[in-house]
Amino acid sequence: LDAIDIGEIRWQSFSVSFKPNEGETTETPWKLKGYDVWYRDPHEVLKAQLSNRDFANEMDFAPKMVIDRQKRTRRYQDFMSGEWAWEQADVLASNAENHGSTFCPVILGSDKTTVSVAMGQNVYYPLYMSNGLIHNNVRQAHRNGVALIAFLAIPKTDKEYEGSKEFRNFRRELFHGSLRHILESLRPGMLQPEILHLLQ
Repeated sequence: LDAIDIGEIRWQSFSVSFKPNEGETTETPWKLKGYDVWYRDPHEVLKAQLSNRDFANEMDFAPKMVIDRQKRTRRYQDFMSGEWAWEQADVLASNAENHGSTFCPVILGSDKTTVSVAMGQNVYYPLYMSNGLIHNNVRQAHRNGVALIAFLAIPKTDKEYEGSKEFRNFRRELFHGSLRHILESLRPGMLQPEILHLLQ
């Protein structure tokens, strides 16, 4: 991971494992293993995206309505042209302390993949992040509009335990608990507007 050159935001990791109830012992393989999760601080990644001058003319700092004049219909093309962006901006504007603020949605995406032999053929969910202010063409053009922020662990087990309710619950909690930990640095900005330098 250290060899991946994607900016100055360093990789960090934490390990997650099954926590048995008090007095419980087990020989179940997936309960004995620790699962490493690698990530970059999403707050720092977001700040880097928002200050990227390459996006200067390809970001919307307020919701927009795009009308196709020939068809006389509304076009939904970028994230900030959707109804939800308008609704959230209205919620922010209802508080006078937020006037002048920009609503900046965070978009996450993930898929299952196997990471190389050098990593021991481990299966991870790469977690990608973008912000809703940039236009779709930027997100699709591989210009750092979408950034890899984490490799979420996917626990594996023997066929015997794979379908068990206990294992499925652990796998779900591992996924959601990892997301909670990784995204924690975004929480303060969700509760209180944060001043950031845009397009430096």
